[in-house]
This record gives sequence, structure tokens and C-alpha cells, in this order.
Amino acid sequence: MHFLLNEYESAQYSEVIEKKILYLSVDNKCKKLLCVDGTLKVENISSLYGYHLKAETRVMFHTRHIDNEYLGNIVGRGNDTDTFVILLINVHQLKCSHLWYECGLDHENSRSFYDITRLVAEIPFKRALPGDYGSR
Repeated sequence: MHFLLNEYESAQYSEVIEKKILYLSVDNKCKKLLCVDGTLKVENISSLYGYHLKAETRVMFHTRHIDNEYLGNIVGRGNDTDTFVILLINVHQLKCSHLWYECGLDHENSRSFYDITRLVAEIPFKRALPGDYGSR
């Protein structure tokens, strides 16, 4: 992750990031990368510094923070079912228009996106998972 963070901080990635906001966590630190008027801006987000033992809980911690400032689509990335289930259980607490889960790898042609908001709306998880799912 150190390499990825250092690489993305270079100006050549401003076109890649474009209209997206990218949050990267490395060790206990978190940085926000966004493109403003064609220039890559990197901010330290001290409120997202964390000492989570597992990445799965950090993903939800960051998702909730992003949800407070951005109401569009949010994509959580993970490589196991733990992250998926944590996002699934907590989606009802979010205000974003859609929460997505991305998993898999491009080089193995196994990359997939799952629309968690739609899954919760269409499948009766109330009996299978704890929590209050409200209207979602």
C-alpha cells in the first residue's frame, strides 16, 4: 500500500482520479486524493486515522465517514466475505444513493461488483442477519 499511495500522489494520476474522490489508508494513516481544476490535491484526514485490527472494520469506518460528506455511489473493496457481510449489515445506516462491493482481481478476470443497496431491497435479509433494515 505504501507504493500505491506514493504512486497515486504524483501529478500524472490527476486524469485517472478526475471526478472521483479516493481515500487510501496505509498503516494507521488516511489520505484523501481528489482532482481540483486539473491539479491533484492530497489531504491527510486525521479523523480517519485508525487502529483497527482488521481491514474489514476499517472499510465500514471509512464508508460511514464518506457517507456523511458525499451522497452518491460508494464502492467498498475487499477480498473476502467478511467485508461484504459488514457492508450488507450496515447499509441501512447510510444515506448514499448506492453502496457497492467490489471484489476479485483484474489479472484473474474475476473482478465483480455487487449492488448491496439493491440486494437488501430485493432479498428479505431481515430473518437472516441482525439489524434494523428500515425501508432499504
